[in-house]
Amino acid sequence: MRVRLVLASLLAVAGCSSEKPAHHSRVQAEPTGPLTLHMRNCPSAVPSARTTAKPTPDGVDVEITSHDAAARTQILALTQVQTTQRAPLAALPMHTGTHAGPGTMGHCPLIRVGTDLTYEQIPDGVRVHVAARSQDDVALIQRATQTRVRDLEIPSS
Repeated sequence: MRVRLVLASLLAVAGCSSEKPAHHSRVQAEPTGPLTLHMRNCPSAVPSARTTAKPTPDGVDVEITSHDAAARTQILALTQVQTTQRAPLAALPMHTGTHAGPGTMGHCPLIRVGTDLTYEQIPDGVRVHVAARSQDDVALIQRATQTRVRDLEIPSS
């Protein structure tokens, strides 16, 4: 009960404000935030997943593939979760890895703030199209996605 009251108060205050803090309005170009839950809801975090990204005129196509059939099933399931979720809520606390918060930070290449996500199955996994809602954000979404994909790579020794 107390949690509901606090959440309702936070939402009411956020709804009254005509300005949102800058950190809630746009995605961060660099991956940010703790990896407390190790991106457990991100299809790119599935063991054996390989993620690549290609710029498109309105955003980026992210391909997440695997040669392992069980991994592909998990990649598809997590992609469906990512592409069907509600929009991030700016009034909630920062990203916690549990799909709370404004969606402006994180490590997953599937960026949800200021974007629309659609996907299609491909032979070894999925292709997710991340389309920026504003043409002004296309370059930022592309840069942030490429950075997050690069950070997924295991360093060579």
